[in-house]
Amino acid sequence: MVTIITSGHTFLDMDSFACIFAYQELLSLQGEEVIAFSSGVANASVPKKYKEKCKYKNDIEVVNNIKEKSFVLVDISDYNHFDSCVELNQVSKIFDHHPGFESFWQEKLGSNAIIEPIGAAATLIFREFKKNNLLDKISPLSAELLAVAILSNTLYFQAKIRTDEDRNAYEELKKHFDLANNFESDYFESVENNIENDLENSLKNDSKIIENKLFIAQLEIWNANNLLKNKLEKIKEFLDKKEQELCFLNLIELGEKRNTMLFKNKKTLEYIKRFFPEFDYDLENNIAVTPHVMLHKEILTRIFEKNNNKV
Repeated sequence: MVTIITSGHTFLDMDSFACIFAYQELLSLQGEEVIAFSSGVANASVPKKYKEKCKYKNDIEVVNNIKEKSFVLVDISDYNHFDSCVELNQVSKIFDHHPGFESFWQEKLGSNAIIEPIGAAATLIFREFKKNNLLDKISPLSAELLAVAILSNTLYFQAKIRTDEDRNAYEELKKHFDLANNFESDYFESVENNIENDLENSLKNDSKIIENKLFIAQLEIWNANNLLKNKLEKIKEFLDKKEQELCFLNLIELGEKRNTMLFKNKKTLEYIKRFFPEFDYDLENNIAVTPHVMLHKEILTRIFEKNNNKV
């Protein structure tokens, strides 16, 4: 029996990427035959050095040709976004922190459906190493991957989704690899470089369309100064091309502990201002600055709460 560890088919972010490779290592330590697989491309949140060190299978036919197999899904539980090679009746375990499919998987997998409201799926994989008494055998690379994933997904512990378990996991994982000076800021600055080098795909790979009325792109960086100085016109061009009239970029600046929001037009600015009057608005340039870090899911939550669950 071969265990295939995978995530969603669209792209891999730092959390799903780290979970695939760290859990592959854990099962290998337990003597299982394991394959890391995804047809998705690692996005800008995954630094180049990790992409070079961690290779996964991406040919669906390779998986289809394995007769006896089971699937472990990480950082995803919505089966609408599984790769086409994943058969639901062959899924043996799921690790996720996104809500919506808990009941479905609980009924199918029982205790093997580990879906919890936590900052990062990587924290759940760290928990598995501890539960199986394998933390002392974790490789420096897997420890670093999980630590960076927690850092990324909790937005350096500034996101509301963070938990004490995320923080504790991060602190323990740091003991298992060579921690460089400025580790946290270096990570987010490397992400910023990835974004600048491939801006359009970075924007596409972290965006949402809600009810075909509202388009939100999101980028997480350390400081927006260089990006806005060098790429502002490109960002405006990207937003202008979107068919949705309500359209903006949510630019999270972790070093500044705030967001800068760039709106496609005045209509979008006024729309957001209805729900968030506390933001600092630049009406001339269609920009807003938030008083603290906010994920787009937090922005949408308030819009839905105040607008009868619709955009």
